[in-house]
Amino acid sequence: MRITEIDCILLTAPYGEPPVACQRSYGVVVVGTDDGRRGYGEPYAAVNMPTVCREIVRLLQPEIVGQDGEPIDPLIDRLHNLCEYFDHRGMASCVVGAIDWALHDLAAQRAQIPLHRMLNRGSADSVALYASTNPTYWSPQRVVDEIHRVRDQGFQTTKLRAGGNSESVTEAIRRVNTICEKVGDMIRLGLDVGQQVFWEPSTWSVADVRPLVERLRDLRLLFLEDPLLIHDYAGYQELVAMNCVPIAGGEMFAEPEPFERYIRGDAIDVVQPDAAVVPGPQAVLRIGRCAAECGKPVVMHGWAGPVAQMQNIHAALAIEACDLVEYCTLKHPLLREGLQPVWQFDDGRLRAPQSPGLGIDLGTDLLDRYPFMNVSSLIA
Repeated sequence: MRITEIDCILLTAPYGEPPVACQRSYGVVVVGTDDGRRGYGEPYAAVNMPTVCREIVRLLQPEIVGQDGEPIDPLIDRLHNLCEYFDHRGMASCVVGAIDWALHDLAAQRAQIPLHRMLNRGSADSVALYASTNPTYWSPQRVVDEIHRVRDQGFQTTKLRAGGNSESVTEAIRRVNTICEKVGDMIRLGLDVGQQVFWEPSTWSVADVRPLVERLRDLRLLFLEDPLLIHDYAGYQELVAMNCVPIAGGEMFAEPEPFERYIRGDAIDVVQPDAAVVPGPQAVLRIGRCAAECGKPVVMHGWAGPVAQMQNIHAALAIEACDLVEYCTLKHPLLREGLQPVWQFDDGRLRAPQSPGLGIDLGTDLLDRYPFMNVSSLIA
C-alpha cells in the first residue's frame, strides 16, 4: 500500500444556536494510496487554526508521499520525531495523529473490517451517545424544553452546562437546582462547568467550587466535568477525595502521560479523552487500558466534525472501559449529514458501524455544500 497523495481539506459550516450561531471550520486529512483507496482523519486543531493544519500537512507531504502505508508505526514515529524539536507535541502532533487515523482507516479497509474491530477483535456491538447541548446563555426553561426534545429523539443521557465565564458558583448552583427539580428522573444527567482552559479572573478556585461539589452529592449526576483549570492536579485530587460526585476531565490533554498521572493519582474519576486531540488510535487505546486497570470509566469527548466523531465512536467501541460518547445536538448540519450513512441510533445507543475502515466518506456533494470560508475559532 504505497501512499500516492495527502491533503488537508478545509470545510466551513453553520454551527450553534441564536444568539451565538456562527460559522465554524473543520479540517480533514485525506490520504490516498495506489490501490485507489482514501483514508480520513480529523485533527481538532483545525477548528481553531484550520490554515495552520493545512500548512503542516503540506510541510510533511514530501516525507509521506511515496512511502509504504503499512506498517503504520514506523512512518508515524518518524513524523513525530521530525516535528518534535519545534512543536513539542503540540499542533503538529495533533495533525500527525489525524494522519495516523487515516492510515488506520486505510488498513482496516484493506482488511475488509470495521476499524473498531481491527483495534480490538472483541469490540462492542453498540455504544451509548449523550446529547451535548444546553449552553449557559439559555434560560433554565429553555434547557428543560431541550432536554424533553433530545429525550424524544431517543437520548437517555444529556449534559447540563453552568458556570463557565458567565456565572458565579452561586449562580451555577441555583441554575442546576432549578433544572434538576423540573427534569427529575426522566434522563441521566452530567454537568459541565467549563473551567478547563479559560485563563480568566473568573476562573474558580478549589474553595470556590467546593459548595457546588457538596450540593451535587444528592443529585446523583454521572459526572462533574472540568470544575477547575485542568492543570490544577492537587485541586482535582481534593475534589475527588470529597467523594460527592464523579469528577471528570481531560479533553484538552494531548498525550497519554497526563491522563495516566491523573488516573493513577486519583485526580480524576471519569476519563474524557478526545480521539481528535490525542495523536492516533494507539495512544487513545493506551489511555483506555490505564483507565480499565484503575477501574475508572472512559467517556469520549467529541466536539468537532464528522470524521472526528467517527474516530471517537470507533475508539469507544474498542475500549472496554468506555460506553458513552459525547454527541453535539446543537445546530451542526455537517455533523448530521456526514454521519448519516452510519446512523443507526435507538434507545440511546448507536449500533457499531460494519463498513470497512472508519465507515465514512466525504463525498463531493458534501464538500461542495460547505466550502472553506477562511473562518477559525480561537475558542472551541
